[in-house]
Amino acid sequence: RILRRAVRYGGEILKAPEGFFHQLVDTVVEVMSDGFPELRSKPEAVKAIIKEEERVFSQTLKRGIAELDKRCKKLPPKG
Repeated sequence: RILRRAVRYGGEILKAPEGFFHQLVDTVVEVMSDGFPELRSKPEAVKAIIKEEERVFSQTLKRGIAELDKRCKKLPPKG
């Protein structure tokens, strides 16, 4: 859930390109690995997992937005 919120915020608010989030893993490892040494163990696996989650979430979000648009167009005009 947190990942999806971050991806959505990055895209909508920060105007980051689709699929940006997994690219931040190296920076997070560099900045936070002193406190969380386990981050150094498998950064490529973490990137792959995040990249796949981004892809799936992007598809879900696009379908949801398309469905919302379709339903909004069917609403009667507000008078």
